[in-house]
Amino acid sequence: MSNLDLNLNVLPEGTVISSGTLRTQDLLRAVNNQWERCINYACARNIKPAFGRDNYDDDTETISALADLADQQRAVMRDEVYPVLKMYDWLENDSPLASLINEPELHEFASSLLEDVCAALQQFAPDGCYVGMHEGDGSLLGVWRAED
Repeated sequence: MSNLDLNLNVLPEGTVISSGTLRTQDLLRAVNNQWERCINYACARNIKPAFGRDNYDDDTETISALADLADQQRAVMRDEVYPVLKMYDWLENDSPLASLINEPELHEFASSLLEDVCAALQQFAPDGCYVGMHEGDGSLLGVWRAED
């Protein structure tokens, strides 16, 4: 991406992405859904000013950069997030294999993926904030002011 000054600050401090669950698969779904919303908000925020102008040529680089961002998100969803969520769904719905849902390897992989998607969401959060679990309430996943 070039030196564009994209306005990606679409995830305000205090946004709750998920609450009341510590299940990795629930958190992964919630974070992935929030990531998709952030891409849509960023596109709307950065492209909307172009409407009402006669010359759209200045916006081709912006549109291209936002399309790249959306493509990256879709690739991660398609190649990494959806297969893990489908595995969880399959294990939860197949009672003879339900015990496999607690396998350490699956949990570690899904937890690592959750961390990666939270890190990707970080680009949409304000400076001085982090995307993750609330320090005072571990069942709240969202955007919080980082302690110095």
